[in-house]
Amino acid sequence: MTNALINFVAKLGSDITLQDPQALVQAAQAASLTEEQITALLNKETTTLAGKLNIRTEIVCMMLPAEDEPQPGEKPEEDEDAEKDASIKVA
Repeated sequence: MTNALINFVAKLGSDITLQDPQALVQAAQAASLTEEQITALLNKETTTLAGKLNIRTEIVCMMLPAEDEPQPGEKPEEDEDAEKDASIKVA
């Protein structure tokens, strides 16, 4: 049933006619969704839907500082891996 719900949510995002609650119910029933799933969709219960789809709603984002730009007059450091790749290509 999870595949049916995933497919229906994808269709829901691409079909503007499913904004109408009656059309949504008819399409959901045609897609063989359960009454619980249909109710969750109608009431926009994202927590219930996330539980049914077994997805995590917590997102972690990490930002790292960019590498320092070389100062004027300073020779940029070569990447060791780039040197190895270059020597392999030459050989």
